[in-house]
Amino acid sequence: MENQTGRKTILIVEDNNGMRKQILKYLLGLFPDGVFLEAKDGEEAVALAISSHPDIVLMDIGLPKMNGIEATRQIKDRLPHTQIVMLTIHNDSVYKDAAFAAGAVAYVIKENMNGELVPIIQSLLTGSENILPQR
Repeated sequence: MENQTGRKTILIVEDNNGMRKQILKYLLGLFPDGVFLEAKDGEEAVALAISSHPDIVLMDIGLPKMNGIEATRQIKDRLPHTQIVMLTIHNDSVYKDAAFAAGAVAYVIKENMNGELVPIIQSLLTGSENILPQR
């Protein structure tokens, strides 16, 4: 959903302030017309998503107050068209399977962020799913 200015909205959910700012700076350079929102925990992410209806949510898994998988589930229950990309350090099929079951459309390991995140965001913003990684 585009906001009132016609710009796409991306919500970055990351409890580590330095990492959140790094992701924001990285994305601002690549998507200067985007609107970027930030949340530092799962509860804040759900509340902010419900009030702002972001197009894309970049969701960490290990979050305080509510983990990213549960936050994903709650956001998808209320906003089924919001696309959620897990951006995490967890390179484990248990987490990956749980993330997809909760409604995530992609799963990116943070160490692979520079090569994988931009094509995924671009595919989601254009509606093309052929770039999304296989589940």
